[in-house]
Amino acid sequence: MGNHLPIARAHGGWHPASVVSGSTPTPSSTAIDRLVAAISRVETIQSAYEHALRAIEEVVRPDRSAILVADDAGIMRFCAAHGLSGEYCRAVEGHSPWPTDAADPESILVSDVRVASSLTPSAT
Repeated sequence: MGNHLPIARAHGGWHPASVVSGSTPTPSSTAIDRLVAAISRVETIQSAYEHALRAIEEVVRPDRSAILVADDAGIMRFCAAHGLSGEYCRAVEGHSPWPTDAADPESILVSDVRVASSLTPSAT
């Protein structure tokens, strides 16, 4: 089974599991609860991306964040970005640290992108 958000049915509708179980909310579960509620009402995928970035930012508190998705040609494209310049996004669009056929790519953590040579466009 894939990764799924914890949602349960109660009180005549679907709700985040922490609401149903009565568990004490944590900052991350509260952010997920708000994300699930917001995603259930979005009308565009762009709106879903924006809600997802806000939830990540609430919990992780990064200086910048972005969502990139591979298009039909396998090219990584920015779908949403906060705190990144358009110039930067244009410069690195298409770069990916994972091969296009990676079935389950692992997340990466970069503590300082200024010194991470693997993230420069010329490293591809």
